[in-house]
Parts: sequence; C-alpha cells; structure tokens
Amino acid sequence: MLAPLGAESVQDMVNSGRMFIVSPDGTYLGVVSNNSIDSNSLANTIGTYGSEISSKSIFNKIGTYGSDISPKSPFNSMASEPPLIYYKDLSGDTLYLGKLTVNDMLKDAVNPRVILIYVLEPDDSRWR
Repeated sequence: MLAPLGAESVQDMVNSGRMFIVSPDGTYLGVVSNNSIDSNSLANTIGTYGSEISSKSIFNKIGTYGSDISPKSPFNSMASEPPLIYYKDLSGDTLYLGKLTVNDMLKDAVNPRVILIYVLEPDDSRWR
C-alpha cells in the first residue's frame, strides 16, 4: 500500500517532500523528507519534527509520539494509534499510505525503517 498508483518509488516520494505523517489525534508530525534544512522535515535534527527532544517528534524516546511504550508511537510493537502516512500527489490529492508502525498486527502497517532509510544517515543516532 505504500507506493500509490503512479508513484515511481518510496525514495521518489520522500525526495519530493510531499509525504507527511499525522497522529490519529490530529497532531501534525512532519514531512518525511531527506531535506535537513527544511524546518518541517524529519531529517532536520534541530527542527520540531526531527529533534530528539521535541514533543512533536517521533524521535523523542520519552515523548508521546516516539516512546517505545506509547500507543501513538511508530516504535511501539503494540501501538494501537500509530501515526498515519499521507502523500500529496501532483494533482493535489492527499492519499493515505498506511500506518507508520513496527506493529505488524495492524492493517496497513508500514515499518518506519522502510521510510527512514531514505531520511536518516546510516550513523544517525535516531535509528532504532
């Protein structure tokens, strides 16, 4: 489900800067992009969504959206409300891609590593 009809690849979607994640509670959690200077990008280590200390970052290991024990974290193997992944296509339509989660018991689960491999450098401390 990750690559919608017509998308060249996951890497192309990440490179486009049009993939983003939102918590089911409505909290915007950033752009899935490898652009480290974009303030909305997960790749920006000092930005709201890429920082390890921001309350709105999936990389905050003690936060609501990044903790291994939070039901809203993509890194909780028992998550019940993980972030949702969307992609804005070239026509402006927003497509649902799946749930960003290591919980493979959930329908539409997309392991975060499948996407983050295109966002994070191999030696990045935010890898899990």
